Amino acid sequence: MPNTGDYEIMHLKSYKEVFSAINTLRQDLYDQRYNDDEFVKNLAKKYITYAEVLSIKRDSIVKGICVFYDNDKVNKTAFLSMLVISKDEQGHGLGKILMREMFRICQENGMSSICLEVANSNNIAATFYKKMGYSLTQIRERTSLYTISIT
Repeated sequence: MPNTGDYEIMHLKSYKEVFSAINTLRQDLYDQRYNDDEFVKNLAKKYITYAEVLSIKRDSIVKGICVFYDNDKVNKTAFLSMLVISKDEQGHGLGKILMREMFRICQENGMSSICLEVANSNNIAATFYKKMGYSLTQIRERTSLYTISIT
């Protein structure tokens, strides 16, 4: 995995690693369901079974996590499920670093686009995704869908 100065990107491969990463960033997550231990345990199991999970660390402490599914070989569309950067590291480019690594992996695995869903009330995330090149593709009652081509 790439080393980016003081930061190290890791591809998490075990339930323990994924649970620990989510737990470390729990207070920085937009969705308050993450305050429920059972919810986090079940989510970590789902992610380690079906998704790709990247973390970015500084001094062995998780500062960000990126979770995505790149297994839709028919439509060649990956789905970004979670991107979280600790509040103390936001604005330092860690989200961009994780996104670039996700783009690389998705391209390697034959994906041609990535979509994501964001709460309509999460303006910070929506602004970030637009800056990264995502286009708004659908507005729903509580969420909106964004897509980016990576070919």
